[in-house]
Amino acid sequence: MNVNYEKIDNVNAKIAIALVEDDYKAEVKKQLNELGRTRPIKGFRPGHVPFGMLKKFYGNQVTAQVVDRLVSRELNKYINDNKISLLGEPMLDKDTRVDIEHATDFEFKFDLGLAP
Repeated sequence: MNVNYEKIDNVNAKIAIALVEDDYKAEVKKQLNELGRTRPIKGFRPGHVPFGMLKKFYGNQVTAQVVDRLVSRELNKYINDNKISLLGEPMLDKDTRVDIEHATDFEFKFDLGLAP
């Protein structure tokens, strides 16, 4: 995970957070295994659902949840660790595009309003 901070002027800044597949793959696998253990799927006993089927049914949804959690945690951690005073909440940049189905590496850009 890579975090870049760029101060534009006295009241504006940008933070870019880049994720590669290795940053979230283990957590996605853990969540999918937990779903297979707890969620009933027709035709399979609980805990005996093939991993490929879990990935097909729930893979994109679980990946999106895990990536969202990681990005939020890392953004808040960076802001708190560097004692950045904000006006309002960080906003996702309008140019940020995320394709969970086809991409494995993601980059999130946030616009920040800094307190003068």
